[in-house]
Amino acid sequence: MRLIPAAGSLKKTAWRRRARNRAKPRTGKRQETDMTRRTGSTLFAILAWAGLTAAAPPLATKDQILAAYAGNTLFEDAPTYNWAAFYEPQGTARGRGWNWLGGESATGRWRVTDDGLFCVTWDRENWAGGTENCYQVKISGEKTEHVHVSGETGGDHTLVIKSGNPYDL
Repeated sequence: MRLIPAAGSLKKTAWRRRARNRAKPRTGKRQETDMTRRTGSTLFAILAWAGLTAAAPPLATKDQILAAYAGNTLFEDAPTYNWAAFYEPQGTARGRGWNWLGGESATGRWRVTDDGLFCVTWDRENWAGGTENCYQVKISGEKTEHVHVSGETGGDHTLVIKSGNPYDL
């Protein structure tokens, strides 16, 4: 009786066992765990994507912009400047900048197009004077985002909607 197998037969036996295990389909608890893991990962990815797309507010309509802006003030507190503008319901705008332009004030006209673009024209050169700039608008509570779509000198802005005319513009 031989107690120690020959060196070559040990390698063959291990190889056969691995080949036999690879050929068997997975069953039982291990298969359920893999399936659960794949389903959970897929579900997480779908929910994460849905959460990201749901986080951005939709573009505001003409009626939503008019309701939020007419008779109210928009204020931007940027790192290097801040400014506010009061938008009268009749279409007149009055604004003032602080930390920027030495507190220069401006007047202008504003309107909202039928397809929901907010457009403003200021009378002062430093306020993009004489050029109408139009923006897509997203409103979320008292925050509003302007994405510049036309005009020569406008940029994107994130602003706060302040009720009435708190800066006495």
